Amino acid sequence: MKAIKTLAAATIMVFVTLTTAQAATVTYQTSGLADPDTLITFDEGNLANGTFVTNQFEGVSFSAGIRINTVAYPFPNVPGRNLRNFFPIADTFSIFFDADVTDATFSMITNTGISSFTALLDGVEVETFRAFTTLYSPANYFGFGGILFDEIRVAVGGSNSAMLIDNLAYNLETPPAVPLPASLPLMLGGLLAFGLMRRRRKSA
Repeated sequence: MKAIKTLAAATIMVFVTLTTAQAATVTYQTSGLADPDTLITFDEGNLANGTFVTNQFEGVSFSAGIRINTVAYPFPNVPGRNLRNFFPIADTFSIFFDADVTDATFSMITNTGISSFTALLDGVEVETFRAFTTLYSPANYFGFGGILFDEIRVAVGGSNSAMLIDNLAYNLETPPAVPLPASLPLMLGGLLAFGLMRRRRKSA
């Protein structure tokens, strides 16, 4: 019986660990965040093809080498304007958020290969995963959810590490509500009673 209980506890621990890991990463989805705080399609601002992107879009900035792309490609989930890392190739790039976020997703296409995604907070790794990325799969949304971070770093896979990304969505951290001290209602009640007593004395 003791062995069974130990096995059950271990199974629960493994399940919780796997659930937590899955909740923190977003892989192979056909769409991004539902109802995000901010959605950037990169059509905002009508930037010209080849424009280097730094901080032109709401709440985010990008590492060097990322450009606007307006060339139409027949790939899923990268319509209209999107971002490219060529030419020259920037095989590793970062998305920096102006404030801490809890969730972020984007669509990404590459030549067939393995790409790595890392979420960081103040330069410290929070979560990371590797995923198979390609040109034609519609399940090409990646990202993180349910953790706190301010940067996503991507090492692009594929034969030449070229990529397109689009539809960047994110949710800002919601500051926790500050609870009232337990003694505050009692203190307010005491002050109210004291005020009423003084008023009665003056009336008398």
